[in-house]
Amino acid sequence: MPNNTRLSRGTLRSNKKVLVCGSFIFLSPTLLNAQESGTDALTQAVNIKSTELSKQLSSYKEAEVKTKVPPKYPISAARKGYEGWASYSFSVDSEGSVKDIELVDSSGLRAFELEGKIALKRWKYVPATSNGEPVDSGNYRIQLDFRLDDNRNNGVTRSFKKRLTEAQKALDEGDLLKVKELIAEIDQKGQRNRNESFYFSMLEADYAAAIGDSLLEARSFRYAYSFLSNDWQEEKRRSYAFERMFKLYINTKQYKSALRVFEKAKDTSTDEALVADLQVVAVQVTSLLEDGAALARPGYIRDNYFWYHKLTYNTFSIIEVKGDIDELQLRCDLETTVYKFKPNNTWTIPESWGDCSVLLNGEADTTFTLVENRV
Repeated sequence: MPNNTRLSRGTLRSNKKVLVCGSFIFLSPTLLNAQESGTDALTQAVNIKSTELSKQLSSYKEAEVKTKVPPKYPISAARKGYEGWASYSFSVDSEGSVKDIELVDSSGLRAFELEGKIALKRWKYVPATSNGEPVDSGNYRIQLDFRLDDNRNNGVTRSFKKRLTEAQKALDEGDLLKVKELIAEIDQKGQRNRNESFYFSMLEADYAAAIGDSLLEARSFRYAYSFLSNDWQEEKRRSYAFERMFKLYINTKQYKSALRVFEKAKDTSTDEALVADLQVVAVQVTSLLEDGAALARPGYIRDNYFWYHKLTYNTFSIIEVKGDIDELQLRCDLETTVYKFKPNNTWTIPESWGDCSVLLNGEADTTFTLVENRV
């Protein structure tokens, strides 16, 4: 049984035949057609490794959490009534320990991000297995929530309500400059709890829609979505968020994300009419994916965060880069690697490596488009 690749840092190297980083080999379709000496032998070696990994994957069982350690609630945040969340990507080694934790998103409070990472390091898993043997595995993501039980914390402050009302009025009147200024004021002051965060995210999404910024609109709706609970009192606004975010993902061709929204709505919403409407489109999207339709997802890098994307297909490229991408991590069920990003490449991953996610890090505000194809 081959050794599993541990997360390691490497520089992308190139020659006339392949692009190599660590044990991860990217085969260019054009280069594969070349008849230069040594290509057949190298391709055969890659195929052998792919076959061995395929045998592993056929009996692969992902890691299961055994011990959860809840994050400590920051004292200063609790005193102020702040709530929020933080989301991480991580791997699990063959002994069940959590490794390679990267912050991929959060509600914005640094104290929550730090406490969440500290707690996650102490979690224990029953490790993933292949052919009954424990193995390293690298494709996990989790969101840790920080919520207070005090019902008195469910309201919004007067100052927040005042600015929110002013911003909504300015938006209705088309005064986008004033909306931008009020959003900056609210953001600087911070949101006290999940209700304020929900309304702020909705306001930001409406503003983004008005100025045609699909990236900001998608991010804002993901935030609003993260602050929703299963409380029946929130059903109306949850239904609204489900419907609008689903349509947003469809319009930006983020079909996999749209299907995840549909599944969440189907599992948690009592709005049967909404679920039925979404299902009609979800069936069409599923058909597109089965036919191998190309997928394009716009992305951008935020300061101190990794951009995260779970791949649908096994071939992808990153185009239209404006800014600098320093690092690309590929985290699959049976393979994990980290390397310096190099533009204008197309990466093809052996399907035998299992489900994979891509993490990107670099200069803040860098934008790009990730395009997936099935080959």
